[in-house]
Amino acid sequence: MRTRKIRCLGFLPFAFAAFGAVISCVAIAPDQPLDPIDSVDQDLLCETTVLRTPGPTNPSYLDKSIDVGFGINRVARTTCGSSCVKQKECIVKGESVTTCLEWAPDCNAQVAQPIGFTDYASAADAASFTLFPENNEGPSWHYLGCGPQAAMNILNYYGVNKPIDQVYRMMNTIYIKSDAIATYPDDLRDGIQVMLNSFADGAFAVTRHSGVDNVYGLVAGHLAYGWPSIVLVNGGDHYYTVLAAAGGNSFYVIDYPSNGAPGPQPGKWVDVNNLELSINPFKQAGAALALGVGGWLDNTVITIERTGPKPPPQIDNPFLCGINNSMYCCASNPSQVSLLSGRCENQNIRFDFGGAGVESLGYNGPAVQTKELGGCPDHPGQKFDFIPDTPSGAGWYRIMRHDVRLCLAPRSNRSSPDIYTIDCTDCLLDPDRCAWKFTGRPNSVFKLQNKATSKCLYSDNGEVFDNGNGPLHQQNCAADNSDANFKRELFFFDDFGQPCP
Repeated sequence: MRTRKIRCLGFLPFAFAAFGAVISCVAIAPDQPLDPIDSVDQDLLCETTVLRTPGPTNPSYLDKSIDVGFGINRVARTTCGSSCVKQKECIVKGESVTTCLEWAPDCNAQVAQPIGFTDYASAADAASFTLFPENNEGPSWHYLGCGPQAAMNILNYYGVNKPIDQVYRMMNTIYIKSDAIATYPDDLRDGIQVMLNSFADGAFAVTRHSGVDNVYGLVAGHLAYGWPSIVLVNGGDHYYTVLAAAGGNSFYVIDYPSNGAPGPQPGKWVDVNNLELSINPFKQAGAALALGVGGWLDNTVITIERTGPKPPPQIDNPFLCGINNSMYCCASNPSQVSLLSGRCENQNIRFDFGGAGVESLGYNGPAVQTKELGGCPDHPGQKFDFIPDTPSGAGWYRIMRHDVRLCLAPRSNRSSPDIYTIDCTDCLLDPDRCAWKFTGRPNSVFKLQNKATSKCLYSDNGEVFDNGNGPLHQQNCAADNSDANFKRELFFFDDFGQPCP
């Protein structure tokens, strides 16, 4: 048998200088003189490359302070993924084979996707990796159902500590027996919304989602913003409050207090695949719950978003929405301007040129322009709310249908000129798509410009639509009124028809 030795020659070619030292290894026969050509083994030629050199303080996670009101700041932690810092590339039998020799945390989300999200009670808890506890009022606590307890946990996160008896009284429940009290998801949602509105320090949106394709993704997306969620588990028999997600398949959940209460113990990691997210009617046979009633459906998640601080004082000027002068709310009277963070509600959006209106055709359907104008109930898709988009900053708004949580947005690849109405929850994963700002002249007409594309909504000859509808498009915003397309981008609000309920 003939053996070969590996001879490694260190060199630093100019082309690799930016990535660190490169080591070239060639195989040679031990008993033959070196020949410039014959000495190179065509079956093995390797180069080791240092791709980057992590510093001594290379972070493995990123922390963001989350204002939940009352001067309380929680911490939303994103645990970073890893990327290769040193690799070896070899030519083996004419084929290139690359092997990573060393990995390191990488907080550049475009290179390495995050692997976990955790909401901590405080910076001190985050520093000590102390996970969020369940709400435990002490010896006076007693079991009144997992729904009220989940609400209690959410209230505690937002700085509200109410006894279980009060939480229970403010929520619809179904009493089966002393150790079995059921709550429909919609009743849990509504109860949390009422209590947050009544006791918490801020404006909130509580939403029940059912039939969710990716429960982990939905919950993790909210945790990244510092918003815990509630999931319906055990075949529809129980609720968990989720405070962390990791690895694409694990939740950290809190539950009942640990002082001898019934049910699963709090503060534990669970496998998402073992949560029994599909409804099992036999689990609640004693409560006579009906599948689909009250949101009792498969893959149900209740999300809670803090959309802003407490509503501002009463607005006297109906043409001024909130304190941000980029918002032009041409309502006919002050009552049409919501007090929720200065948002404008129940508005028909009309093109100034041609008078066509904007209409949503439903979930993932196109947004169109039409002259079949109306409002509720005949044309609910023509009533929109303008809601401040907190992640995008001051002056940016989501344009949401008034009757359902559908938001105007371009396609995710941003290249299509068409505009669609997507589930507003999807905006959490790509906030810029759903963010719009007002441009133009106050109290008269304005443009709507998208943050993700920097393009303006545009009418394709909207004035010729006598009946039917046509696609609503975006295009590069006209620079000034000398541009022929400038007038095709101008809108005004028109409170047509009766307001939506």
